[in-house]
Amino acid sequence: MTSDSENSSIKRKNKAGDRVESFLITPIQRLPRYEMLLSQSLKYTNKGNPDFELLTKAHKLAKEVNKKNNDSMGKYISSKRKIGLNEICSKYINLMLSHRLLIAEIKDLFILDFEKKERKSCFVSVFTDCLVIFLTGKHGNKDEYYTHLLFNELSYAISVDKMKYYDHIFKVICMDTSVTLMAPDDQSKDKALKQITDC
Repeated sequence: MTSDSENSSIKRKNKAGDRVESFLITPIQRLPRYEMLLSQSLKYTNKGNPDFELLTKAHKLAKEVNKKNNDSMGKYISSKRKIGLNEICSKYINLMLSHRLLIAEIKDLFILDFEKKERKSCFVSVFTDCLVIFLTGKHGNKDEYYTHLLFNELSYAISVDKMKYYDHIFKVICMDTSVTLMAPDDQSKDKALKQITDC
C-alpha cells in the first residue's frame, strides 16, 4: 500500500504528463544505487567485521544483477532498432534473421557517388554478416535504404588517400561490390574502420 503523500506525488507526476512506464522503471533505476551503496559500505567495513563477508556477497550479487539488466536492456534496444531498420529495407535484405545481429551504427557519414559526382548524407548499420547503408532523412523525411554489402572471408575496409575534393575517405569491399564513404574527420574515419573490421 502507498501512503497519502506517495499517492499525491504519483498524481502530481502523472498530471505532468509522465507515462506509466516511467513509474515501472523506478525500481530498476535503484539497482545501481544499491551496488554503489554496498561498494561504499565495503570500503569502510573492516575485514574482521562479521558483516564484511555478507556485504561482499551482496555487492557481488548486485553487480551481477546490474550487468544482466544492462545486457538485457542493450539487447532489447538493439532488437527494437533492428526492427525499425528492417521496416525500411525489408524489400532488399532481411535483417530479422536470427544470426544477423546489429553490432554498431555509424552516423554522420557521406556516401560518395563518383559517377554522379555527388555525396549523400548517410549512416551505416553494421551487422554480423553485412553492412547496410541508409540515406539520412532531412527536414522530417524518413531515412531511406541505399544499398547493402554481404560480408565474406575476403571482405575488408581500407583507408583511402585524400582526393581532390574529398578527405577522410574509406572504402568497404565485399566480393565484387564496394562503397566509398567519407567521415567528417580522421578520428571518425578511424573509429568507423575499426567498427567495420572488428565484425
